[in-house]
Amino acid sequence: SWFSNHYLKDSLGVDFLPTELVINKLIQEYEEKHKKDLKELYSSLKYSSLSRWHNFDELDFSGAIDCITKMVVGILRSTGEIIDVDKEFTDEQKKKLDSDGYLLIPNVLSKKKVDALSKLTMLIAEQERAAGVAYTYGIENKLQRVYNLIFKHPLFVELLEMPLVNEILRYHFRAPHLHPKYVLSSFLANIIGAGGDEDKLHIDSAVPEPLPPWPIRLNVNFLLTDFTKDNGATLCSPGSHKLCSIPSGENPVLEKLIAPRGSLAIWNGHLWHKSGANHTDQPRFSLNAGFGASYLKEMSTEEEHLVVIDEETKESLSPEMRLLVG
Repeated sequence: SWFSNHYLKDSLGVDFLPTELVINKLIQEYEEKHKKDLKELYSSLKYSSLSRWHNFDELDFSGAIDCITKMVVGILRSTGEIIDVDKEFTDEQKKKLDSDGYLLIPNVLSKKKVDALSKLTMLIAEQERAAGVAYTYGIENKLQRVYNLIFKHPLFVELLEMPLVNEILRYHFRAPHLHPKYVLSSFLANIIGAGGDEDKLHIDSAVPEPLPPWPIRLNVNFLLTDFTKDNGATLCSPGSHKLCSIPSGENPVLEKLIAPRGSLAIWNGHLWHKSGANHTDQPRFSLNAGFGASYLKEMSTEEEHLVVIDEETKESLSPEMRLLVG
């Protein structure tokens, strides 16, 4: 059966929807017509070295679109039109995220971008400390967070619009409903200062036990310093997201997320994890973007963006970003 709610009517700009019979017929006619167009396009591309699809006629409409998209993106990569920043979220990486609950993707950001973001982040952090408005915690306040990054500089916003980031989010929050699947929960800088202490083992899904098996949160972290065994790299318990429980006195085997600056560190909101202790004389910091399932917006969001972002900043955001902040 086919049904919808007001989201579809809003997106189409109509007050009434046709009957189920009419809608299904229109969809069928549209797919039949354009499947022919897609097949012609496929034929023009299949002689490239990237032709690994031999069952195009057996694909449904969405599968045909996915096939063409991957072929075109592959060709653009091979010619250098798409650089590493737009690297694809691979099937192997999807399996790793699903099975272990976390994933490292190295060298996503260029050195130039990382340098600029690092200087900007530490400048804001220093300004907030000097103004007496910094959010600090831990022993001797050596840990600091800089919240509401969307409001503080457009360079931060660009990170959330990266194709790779959106591909990861679409995969993790995939669901059959039509309205937006996820919202921005928080976007902050997390700074573990020199000598900063270790965090407590925790999860990011703020719901009571037992946790549901479906996605509530996903953290996408942009590493602005190397994460090493000595400087407070995040520790996590691989596969713990499948337990659907909150850590309480357990002593699980933990793995350090060691990766170079410019990498992405991604983990499931159910994953048991914590920041490590920084035993070096330099800060370890990253930009942490937390995303929540749209159906649990009130419970899965950490910052109320519509309150903390001013009107001028809201107006400057792209339609996609405006949707993301509510």
